[in-house]
Amino acid sequence: MRHTLTIDSIQRVALYFETIEDYKNIILSSKKFQYLFEYFKSNPIPLNDETIKFFPNINTYNLFSLQDTFYESLPSLKICFYCRISYQRSLKEIKKGNTCKFIYYSKEDKKKFGDILPPQVKKIGKECYCNNPSLSIFEVPYSIVEIGDKSFMNCTSLTSIVLSSSITRLCNYTFHNCISLQKIELPQSLKYIGYNCFSGCSSLNSIQLPEMLLSIGDHCFDFCVNLTSLSIPSSITYFGIQCFCNCSSLKSLSIPSNLTSFNRQQFYGCSSLEKINVPAPYWIVGKHLFFNKLKLVGCELPSTINSINKIPISFDMNQSSFEVPTEVKSFGNKCFQDEHSLRSISIRESIDRLDNYCFEGCLLVTLISLPPSIKVIENGCFCGCISLKEINLPSSLTRLGDYCFYRCSSLSTISLPSSLKVIPYQCFSGCSSLTSIDLPQGVLKLSDQSFKDCATLQSICIPSTITKIEVGCFNNCLQLSEVFLHSPIQKIPDFCFSNCISLQTITLPLSILSIGNRSFCNCVKLQSIQIPSLTTSLGNDCFTNCSSLLSLGSLPKTAILGDDCFFGCGKLIY
Repeated sequence: MRHTLTIDSIQRVALYFETIEDYKNIILSSKKFQYLFEYFKSNPIPLNDETIKFFPNINTYNLFSLQDTFYESLPSLKICFYCRISYQRSLKEIKKGNTCKFIYYSKEDKKKFGDILPPQVKKIGKECYCNNPSLSIFEVPYSIVEIGDKSFMNCTSLTSIVLSSSITRLCNYTFHNCISLQKIELPQSLKYIGYNCFSGCSSLNSIQLPEMLLSIGDHCFDFCVNLTSLSIPSSITYFGIQCFCNCSSLKSLSIPSNLTSFNRQQFYGCSSLEKINVPAPYWIVGKHLFFNKLKLVGCELPSTINSINKIPISFDMNQSSFEVPTEVKSFGNKCFQDEHSLRSISIRESIDRLDNYCFEGCLLVTLISLPPSIKVIENGCFCGCISLKEINLPSSLTRLGDYCFYRCSSLSTISLPSSLKVIPYQCFSGCSSLTSIDLPQGVLKLSDQSFKDCATLQSICIPSTITKIEVGCFNNCLQLSEVFLHSPIQKIPDFCFSNCISLQTITLPLSILSIGNRSFCNCVKLQSIQIPSLTTSLGNDCFTNCSSLLSLGSLPKTAILGDDCFFGCGKLIY
């Protein structure tokens, strides 16, 4: 069946247009609409000096905002206020014969007309009843659809409030710091709760969220310290930042299945929280979601979850292990960061990567067995795991991130797979119990400070595949006594063996062209070193304070010596 638009139908459609250009376009689309503007008896969009001429026959002027242009030159026009207007002003406008569609009751209205809300009012205005210590009971009439910002804030004696069944929105700080409010029944019509709406309601012990609620704002229930339980409806699509922060009596919470994301620090300070059920499907979890640290006993994850992303999951002090669902493919950034009670973790073969700072600061973890599926371990993954003694890296591993084992002070041994090509920045720096490490054939590069401060490392064999060693690689390895350098590198970088006070033996490859600044500074036990014939420069303070150094072999005559190159080498003859 063929349908055609009539003038009447196009007028109804045109009510949804937003600009004058929309109307011009519809007029140009068909000749029968050329007189469309003349049919309007009131303006469907805000008018200005340019657009008012398009509506010659209007007898009612619609104001959509108090900032709209007001044409006092057209006294015959009745005004319809679609914008929000205070009760006091509405009385004046109605007296003139004008219409007011949305009237709010302001703080000034309350001072002039009293506490009782007139029946034509649709909104309780900003701060209308706030800071009223004598207000104890309040009933909101049916006409009210919205309660404004801070409307009842700091009404410290308010114990009970009855909301109308027509309310759709509670704005920001509406009941903030109503410390005597124990119970409130929210209407089923409610769709939105603003930020800090119930924050500081320290006596509130229960609240039933309506089934059609869509959004809860930031800090909404912050410091509701007596709130013990909460039923979250499946209609919820958004929780704000720190929504349940410091609800210290909240014990359990079930998350509806349709909720796809949570923001950061959602449960910070929920010291009684014992259990959280995360439904399936579930994908995104914001940083510091379970920021509790005191009593969280369990977190049930769904079998469909693909990654644990940025969740510092909190454990009870007696709980020391965590088992990951089979379907999980990766651990996300800071997943178990600073979990001081965690001692072991079962990582399944479904895991193929560990993301940034995943186990950083897990002080009690002693042993982690990685499955053969692991391919990537990102930056700082085990940084600061001071109890970690042993870890087996699988042969499938292709990349370690910067700071990966930084300051793992109990790590005594580690075997690196031949699939690794680079030892990254400060990867093993501060591993003060590491006595030996086997660098496999295939490694191409030792990055800056990768073994710095490995105080008990005694010997190191650098394979022939390594083509580059970077700054400070073995700086402050106090017990390093021998280095076997089979690599065809061309430069000993700055600070490479600086402060290796036990170093006695090192053979430099013939390919060495330069020795960097302070590269052997304070190697007080180094007695001899053969400078290769191709070497063209020795950097500043290169052998400073090598007080036992006796011989350099045949120092190339063309080599350029840096400042204080042999300062403090009192026994050296060259």
